[in-house]
Amino acid sequence: MRVSSTCPLRVASLVWRPRPEASALTVVCKATFALEPGRSRLAPAQEAPWEADVPWGDDPRASLWAASDLAPFKRRVDVLVVGHAHAPHGEPAASLVARLAIGAIDKRIEVHGQRAWTPGGQLTAAAPFARASLRWERAARGRDGWNPVGIPANAAPDARGLRPAPSLLPPGAELRGPAEPLPPAGFGPIAPSWPERAARLRRHAATFGHDAWAERPLPEDIDPGYFNAAPPDQQLDQLPAGERLVLAHLHPQHPELATVLEGVIPRASLLRGDAAPQEMRLRCDTLWIDADRGICTLTWRGAVPLRHAAEDVTVVVTAERPEAEAELAETLMPAVAASAPERGDAVAPAPGAAGGALPAAMVSTLVPDLSAAGSSGALPFVAPSALPFAPAAQGAAGEGSGAPARPAAPAPSDRPSAPRSRRRPPGRGRAPRPAPSTRGRTPWRRAR
Repeated sequence: MRVSSTCPLRVASLVWRPRPEASALTVVCKATFALEPGRSRLAPAQEAPWEADVPWGDDPRASLWAASDLAPFKRRVDVLVVGHAHAPHGEPAASLVARLAIGAIDKRIEVHGQRAWTPGGQLTAAAPFARASLRWERAARGRDGWNPVGIPANAAPDARGLRPAPSLLPPGAELRGPAEPLPPAGFGPIAPSWPERAARLRRHAATFGHDAWAERPLPEDIDPGYFNAAPPDQQLDQLPAGERLVLAHLHPQHPELATVLEGVIPRASLLRGDAAPQEMRLRCDTLWIDADRGICTLTWRGAVPLRHAAEDVTVVVTAERPEAEAELAETLMPAVAASAPERGDAVAPAPGAAGGALPAAMVSTLVPDLSAAGSSGALPFVAPSALPFAPAAQGAAGEGSGAPARPAAPAPSDRPSAPRSRRRPPGRGRAPRPAPSTRGRTPWRRAR
């Protein structure tokens, strides 16, 4: 199994089992953008896909800074924000309203400075802040424990008798007293063990291995929404190219930022034996925003059935930038031809693997065209939808793996933990450095 990128975008892959007698390959591709007013272009240093969930503070009990990119599929598009809310121009404020808007999502959260309930049931004044953490630990736990790491009603008092009050609230939420349950509010990813996601495993919740699920056949009767990590009100059916993104108090330099991400079209070619290259369909299903570093990432995903788990296949990922078509013609397109000079002239639609059809209940999801192309069943759960940022040919799915660029560290008190994988979380106290494939050359020259 070989998955590689001939462009700066980072890639990774995953082999998993949609049913006992079937195997599939999922490929993911990630692009990193520097958030700027008006137009946000690709960043010089590209983030690698996260191969495991990354919690805050090196603590597996903490909320997530980033969810693993190695999901087999996502039925909907996740939109996520992590980091801190920023007071305008760095001038301390007692409260503000942070806003995330893109497509059908327009979500606001009240962000307050630290405050507490006195022994007499009075709420102390909020401490002014220049920036305030958006971690789920600062939100309410919720009446039904929706947010397990949040602040519960009647939280235990400290040595002075003060009980903590939530600092992240839905707009207009009223704090009547320390015993009153409040709804949780947050922009960040939901851990797989939390009730919101675990309930989607249904009867398998007690036995499903959140960290080792790929080692066993995936149960057919789980809710496919389990693999979406965003809160339900931060999920989209699709993310069309050119969608306007608005952030209020979620950028370190710009109190309100409205931007459109530069158009990027990743493409993946599957090479299987002596057959002609097959174009794989990639679907953009994750927008992740780092409010501290002023960047965001887009993640595309695709999949194909394998004849068996050890099948020898090669996936080559390239990318197009319509705004730089002339440069692409000179650099990226020859790289595709050079990667498989003897594999045939045409890129064929990806047919189903010859190892047997997948369950009919799993069809209309990740690769909707595979059944029409020759297999009686495609891959599980993932809904067919328009292909944001990637108008690929019919019959597609996929991506690959590359060395990560090391991003800058979050605040010392909020460092994410190291994922259980080859990838590492943001470096401790180090500034971002260019990815090896982009240093000293234009971003779209083939990596050597």
